[in-house]
Amino acid sequence: MLASLKYSIAAILLWLVGAIFAGGAQEFTNRSDPATLVVLKIDSRRDADGRTTYRPVLALDGVGSDSYAGNIWSHPAKHKVGDVVPGRYDPDSGEMRSDEMLDDASWIGRFAKILAILVGIEALALLFGYPEHLLPIRVNRRRRRYYGLSLRDPY
Repeated sequence: MLASLKYSIAAILLWLVGAIFAGGAQEFTNRSDPATLVVLKIDSRRDADGRTTYRPVLALDGVGSDSYAGNIWSHPAKHKVGDVVPGRYDPDSGEMRSDEMLDDASWIGRFAKILAILVGIEALALLFGYPEHLLPIRVNRRRRRYYGLSLRDPY
């Protein structure tokens, strides 16, 4: 019973994450206009794991408009400097996103929702007595430790 509750909570949280990603992309699409965007430059930064992530700085093509960097970082870079890409522009906020960036957000949202449905089915299976250790998607509270060598070991 407790395991079923744990899986139900996980399914609800996954569904909320999916709704945030897919809903945010859909909401931006609804309030913005189609536009042709040019990539002015690519910002880069290192995340906590040492991986480099990238963010395009966009402007409307053929218009002397302000540039927009946004807060969506990705790995690998979605575009190259000088690319002219289809996208969307919100004149009220000045926000710009390429269609590829919007598609990625929508895809992440759909994936999280599908995963939420699968975990919800597992919660039902647990409720009817299916053993947790046989589930294909496991929800664990503790981290598993890896005792082998990693790439960061000096030996």
